[in-house]
Amino acid sequence: MRNVVVDGYAQSANSKTVKIAGKTGTAELKGAIGEEGQENGFFVAYDSESPDFILAMMIESIEENGGSDYVAGFATKVFENYKAE
Repeated sequence: MRNVVVDGYAQSANSKTVKIAGKTGTAELKGAIGEEGQENGFFVAYDSESPDFILAMMIESIEENGGSDYVAGFATKVFENYKAE
């Protein structure tokens, strides 16, 4: 899961202060096949060096914000603040 952050779809979570490991996900909400719908982005992550805190975050309507990597960026701020305390 660390590779998802370092080399994969969650590079916004590649912090200089916390070695985050995580998994992205996207749920598309639509009425029928072939329609476009709202996309909700997910990111579940933990500090790979100190896995005593796990974060699951979801943000609605990410379709114009870069996908689930957008969520990973917000999650990184939470981890950095948590580590600073």
